[in-house]
Amino acid sequence: MGAAPTATIDVNLHGLRNTKGNILICVTEDAKHFPNCSDDPQAHKLKVATVKAEHIIFTDIASGDY
Repeated sequence: MGAAPTATIDVNLHGLRNTKGNILICVTEDAKHFPNCSDDPQAHKLKVATVKAEHIIFTDIASGDY
């Protein structure tokens, strides 16, 4: 049995008001956990310093609808 196909999600952020703080990103397949997917154990979560948040990449994400 082969490995499940994976994908990459690229997030580009523009026009942030300032470079202080963090950006919190949560990606979920489960609609009942949208828009706050913090309670979804299967969610993919990242916390990125705003100064580094222009281009964020999620890798090895199972293919599907998010």
